[in-house]
Amino acid sequence: MLKSGFMSSKKLNTSFRSVCNSVRLSEEEDDDDDRTVGEEKRGGLDYESVSQAYSLILKIEPKELVAMALTNAIEILLTALESQTVKPDEIYQLLIIMENPFLADISYHEILKKLCKIVCSFQTSTRHAFMREISSYDTDRFLRLVGIFEDHLGSLVYPKQRSESHLIHPVEVLAILYNANEEAFHRRRECVVPFTAFYNEALSKKLDIKYEYKAWDSYKKEVKKKRKSFGDFHLFDYPFLFNPTSKIKILHIDAVTQMKGEYEDALVQQAALYQAQSILDSSGQSGIRDVQAVTSPFLVLDIRRDHIVEDSLARLADRERDLKKPLKIRYVGGGEQGFDMGGVQKEFFHVLVDSIFDPSYGMFNYVEQSRCFWFNSASLETEKEFELVGILLGLAIYNGVILDVHFPSAVYKKLQGVPLTLDDLVDVQPSLGRSLQQLLDFDGDVENVFCFTFQISYMVYGQVVDVDLIPNGSTTAVTMTNRKEFVDLYVQHLLVDSIAPQYEAFNRGIKKVCGTDALGLCRPEELELLICGSPHLDFDLLEKSTLYEGYKRDSDVIQWFWEIVHDMTKEQKKQLLMFVTGSDRVPLKGMGSLSFAIQRHSDDLDRLPSAMTCFSRLFLPPYESKRMLHERLTKAIENAKGFGLV
Repeated sequence: MLKSGFMSSKKLNTSFRSVCNSVRLSEEEDDDDDRTVGEEKRGGLDYESVSQAYSLILKIEPKELVAMALTNAIEILLTALESQTVKPDEIYQLLIIMENPFLADISYHEILKKLCKIVCSFQTSTRHAFMREISSYDTDRFLRLVGIFEDHLGSLVYPKQRSESHLIHPVEVLAILYNANEEAFHRRRECVVPFTAFYNEALSKKLDIKYEYKAWDSYKKEVKKKRKSFGDFHLFDYPFLFNPTSKIKILHIDAVTQMKGEYEDALVQQAALYQAQSILDSSGQSGIRDVQAVTSPFLVLDIRRDHIVEDSLARLADRERDLKKPLKIRYVGGGEQGFDMGGVQKEFFHVLVDSIFDPSYGMFNYVEQSRCFWFNSASLETEKEFELVGILLGLAIYNGVILDVHFPSAVYKKLQGVPLTLDDLVDVQPSLGRSLQQLLDFDGDVENVFCFTFQISYMVYGQVVDVDLIPNGSTTAVTMTNRKEFVDLYVQHLLVDSIAPQYEAFNRGIKKVCGTDALGLCRPEELELLICGSPHLDFDLLEKSTLYEGYKRDSDVIQWFWEIVHDMTKEQKKQLLMFVTGSDRVPLKGMGSLSFAIQRHSDDLDRLPSAMTCFSRLFLPPYESKRMLHERLTKAIENAKGFGLV
């Protein structure tokens, strides 16, 4: 009976179905034609009954024979379905099979291969029906299903994995599940499972990223030439599978590839100009001025510390053609010395961001409620300056520098082309966003209780500005019928239309530096992590990964150092990070990836600790007491600015 039930497509498909309109099923079945009385009244699956049935099956003795019979029956059924077209109302048999607790067992490898092949062969209507059913799952059931196919894909991956045909079906099934999860978000404003559930760790670790990047880059060029082959399969087309660490590697390879091209072109141009100058010099004609500056393989910015914003924007405006070159910062004036091996660069961006996002500068407003910055729609700065700010942010991304930028998630969604909703307004202006949500949720006389019209007002430099969201907005009342339109237009105006000139210039600047397809692999949440780093300061992990030179892990000074650090406030810990690494942000890979080192340096106990930021190295004299170390270290990190030895 068990075997015949799972071998019959029609019987299995009509089993465990919930009943619509309180119609009860007849207890009598016609075994000859596999039809059930009341079948047309059946609804979706009763998953609780499916689970109970599998629990009973697991209790039947002998268990090994029962498991084998069940496996054989399912394999026979799936083999038959491989050659058939599954209709939308025939997906339930597959959903029942996917509830099988044995699926997580490695012995079900062949069954999973068949399942993947069948699901990938669904026609559009069947695929939509399948996604609708899956998107209605609860979190635990959805996570279990994702886990089964993630493990199946992981079992097929080997070291130096490339995009190969044996991965196509499991990848496509995971893409269907991912889209079902996104469909749930669009329908009920929340995903069933977090997007991180789709990261495939085996693929992220074992993929030959360098080879795949080159293959993907060639593939994109062929697509642009309209030479795309129908059978082409590239794993980068499924970015949801890759964790943020692997995406950093992809972006790094993308940046290095572009930098290498710019560097080589500059050297060729430099050699040609030197030769031309040599010819001109020998003939007594005037030569080419400052050949090295014209053809430098680096983007070198000469900056005065006291004029960091003005100088940075001016130098970038002059060197827009060189933005893809490796960046070098050189402070000039004030007797400051600094050879930029990364530390000067980090400190430059840190100081610059602090200056540009200062509300007194007028380009961005600080929203106290959300503790984030938003574009100042009434800024007196030109669009060119917003573009240059975008270029600066793009340079940070391009050169792998973590920034302390407090943008709401709406900015990262806009950068990735994701439409904004009321939830994003709540993120930017919480009180206003919640008020509009209350308007949508209100069950009563909207027009007389709220007294809104399609005209909105806000303050700009002390003046009230009125804006009509539609023609004659001031005389058009917001009612129960049109309130959704009012909210949508309000969100559109505040987050899009009112800041369009500033944002478009800012976006244009970013894309001038890192406007490649590689950046498009990141979700908005991942892009924020890429730019701002992780917010979690795990100094326990940093302690475990720290290297020592001149000290041992159990040296008194080292023991005192970590006791002091662990007792620090969060702000002091950020100051320590800034002092030693040149940035107070945590890399996306975590604190353990900082290559943090502590080196014994000098026997002068009056000397303060110092650092080589480009190598994340702290120089620590052998202080005689914990109190002395605490005093010297605190003074050093709280007064650090500029570079002595970098």
